[in-house]
Amino acid sequence: MATASTARPTPLALALQAQWNLLQQNLQLGVIPATAERDLLRVLESLPENKANILSNVEGVLPYVLAFAVAPIPSERTQVIALGAMQAIVGSLTTVWGKKAAAVLVHDFLTVEHNALHALGVTLSVALDDDSAAEAEAEAEEAVLEAKRGKSGKPLGRSRDAALTETRSAIVGGALEFLLMLVTLSAPTAAAALTHPKLIQALLRCLPRTTPTQACDVASILLTLSAVEGAAEVLVACRAYHSVLHYIRTCAGGGDGVSHPNATMTAMCLFLRVAVHLAGNPAAFVVLQEDPTAPQVMEKLLRSQWGEVVATACQWLATIMEQHPKNCVGFVSDLLLKTLVGEQLSGMLLWPSNMRQYAVWAALCWRWVSLVAPAVAGSFLVSNPNALFSLVQSLATTSLPPQRQLSSRTETAFGPHEKSSEGHALRQLLIEVACALGICHGLVDKRLRAAMHRVILHRLSPVTQGELQKRLVAVFAGVEASYFDGYPAVPLPRHNANPRHCSPSDNHLVESATETEDDASDEATARQRDGNDADGVYLLCTGEQWRRFMLRSLTRLFRGSARGTVTSLGAVVRARHNLCDHRALTVATHTTTTATPVPQLGVVQRAEEMGGTFYLDSIRVVLRLAHHYKHASAGGDATAAGACRSASARSSSRGGKAPNPWAPPEKVESSRRWGVEEVQRSDVVLFFVAYDDDIVAGLAEAVAAVAEHTQRLGRQLQVCPTRALQRRCVLNDLYLHVYPAMHMCLRFIQHHLARSQPVLQIIADNERAVHSGNILDLYEAVGHCVGGGAPLSSLWDATIESR
Repeated sequence: MATASTARPTPLALALQAQWNLLQQNLQLGVIPATAERDLLRVLESLPENKANILSNVEGVLPYVLAFAVAPIPSERTQVIALGAMQAIVGSLTTVWGKKAAAVLVHDFLTVEHNALHALGVTLSVALDDDSAAEAEAEAEEAVLEAKRGKSGKPLGRSRDAALTETRSAIVGGALEFLLMLVTLSAPTAAAALTHPKLIQALLRCLPRTTPTQACDVASILLTLSAVEGAAEVLVACRAYHSVLHYIRTCAGGGDGVSHPNATMTAMCLFLRVAVHLAGNPAAFVVLQEDPTAPQVMEKLLRSQWGEVVATACQWLATIMEQHPKNCVGFVSDLLLKTLVGEQLSGMLLWPSNMRQYAVWAALCWRWVSLVAPAVAGSFLVSNPNALFSLVQSLATTSLPPQRQLSSRTETAFGPHEKSSEGHALRQLLIEVACALGICHGLVDKRLRAAMHRVILHRLSPVTQGELQKRLVAVFAGVEASYFDGYPAVPLPRHNANPRHCSPSDNHLVESATETEDDASDEATARQRDGNDADGVYLLCTGEQWRRFMLRSLTRLFRGSARGTVTSLGAVVRARHNLCDHRALTVATHTTTTATPVPQLGVVQRAEEMGGTFYLDSIRVVLRLAHHYKHASAGGDATAAGACRSASARSSSRGGKAPNPWAPPEKVESSRRWGVEEVQRSDVVLFFVAYDDDIVAGLAEAVAAVAEHTQRLGRQLQVCPTRALQRRCVLNDLYLHVYPAMHMCLRFIQHHLARSQPVLQIIADNERAVHSGNILDLYEAVGHCVGGGAPLSSLWDATIESR
């Protein structure tokens, strides 16, 4: 074998040449002596000691080392040593010469002149002892048939054939590592690898019989190749997508052959990234559609305990819907109706702030689900109110970042591993959640739209509706129309889309969000569209149309009242100011009797940062536990009034003087009544215990915070002057009823958390947190689960007895 070097050969090159010539003579004679392996090993093992000689005569050494690495001649042991020597030599070249010079040598000398890619393909085929294309095709077909029968596939690391021996496994591992080094170092070499289909097929045949660590190398090679332009068509044609799906399905199912779970999860994350790169290919989407287990696999990925798997699975799902919006309606329907994907995506929106990137991916998936199949998404949200309110709560409780104009969708796209500012993530989360709700509500039929509206209004107070409308204006004020240019064109009936059919409140919201727009030009454009649109269909296609459509849809979703007359936000605010004006003396008293803030424990600090809407949810819990709130139910009013009258009768009878029958009745019960406007901010303690943190320690902090707050309320009640009657009523109700009951709820959950595993699952399914806004719902759910929860009325009685 001649070399291309014109320099004088070094002694090491001469020794390798002599070994090669001797091996050729032995092969011609048909007998390889026992000393051949020993002599060759002596030369190969001396390579690390002769780095200077190798670097001075690379073109004379590398061809012979590559030749010994191709086949197990004279033995498999020499092949393993030769493969390791090739990696060490190329690595030294990168260190000494630099990446550019080493990349030129790899491509020109190894890839082009000595056809190293073909050699590595032969190496893998020989090591696997399976170079039959027909057998490989049969194995692939069998895998597809197993998937269609609903099986989870063969366990990793096993095959129909016997497992690889330790030496052959080392050969496969060395060949994969060397190939990964070549394609990573040289982009032209990666492009050249796509022209070797037998090499790609040999890579795919490695998967059922390699270790998880070697599977990581295969995934890294495929990921590098998929970044080359035009690689998707080649890889899908070589059935790479079939193998990737099969490996992901087996990993998600937890194959019995998995011996290194960490390496397996790393390999699965890499294969998921390969799937993301190939998802845009139409043939790949056909493969996904033909796999009946794909929805179940996606569900397992999204419910994985590995955050990297969850984030990459969300990216894969979003890419599938983005690249094939017209063809994946059936796939999305299966995801929402046959699996728990919808519930999982909704729950991810409420994960803690340190996991914000997962919430952003979940919101992006929800937006594409709404665009691809709005009717399916709307039906799912109506039938699963918890999922709908996860979207609403995410929109209401996420902190508003500083205003910044968003002009394109590409500006907000970032990968799960890329660093993005907190404000950028918050902006994208709010925009995607708002768009998902707006699309779901605006693109469905009248029946679903009315059902969503009814569900929303029965759970949100008018104040919260007003806060959400103001928040939506703030969110869309920083979004330019070009942000929606990537949305698909959607035909709508004229009565659903014409802006002139909006109610005055809709128009007011739209105008407040788009103050800089020219109304005259908008009306002229609308008249022009009416003239050109003879069939009564409105095509929602431009970014400006999408933006106005979102605002109108969201305004209608959060407008109205579930009971009685609609009360606007302005009326509520004015009424509250009037009440405050009539209680000037009480306000003055408040100034001197304000409670000292609760010690800022970790769970309290986190809750304080969650915005005003979270405070409103906590206020609702306080009002549910209160005994003398003005707007309590009729039964509660009658009970409280009866107790007050009986107390008045007893006090008058003790004096020995009969009451005057002609005197007007004293309205004693009214003196104990208080309204929500009389509650001060310091009267309410907020806490937020995240499921993903140390929940046991967090619950202990919450219990301590509530107990300390109750003691502070008691001290304030003692020093509050008797002339501030309303203030004393508020403090008395909070001190005797509200926070003792909340303290008992927390202790109840804390008690059963360490004794019942389903309690953890209940918390995970309810916003993945225990906080001051959902404590009663969690108490009832845990009580129903363990069979020991008392009704709230019993809780109140127990707190009174304890006092």
